[in-house]
Amino acid sequence: MKTIQHILEAYVVNSITQYTSRFNLKEGFI
Repeated sequence: MKTIQHILEAYVVNSITQYTSRFNLKEGFI
């Protein structure tokens, strides 16, 4: 269970990072 939780947490962090990068690109790196 701990391994699954770790993978899910890493996936969430990665998704947030990608979303933030896309948002910054659209907003002109504000």
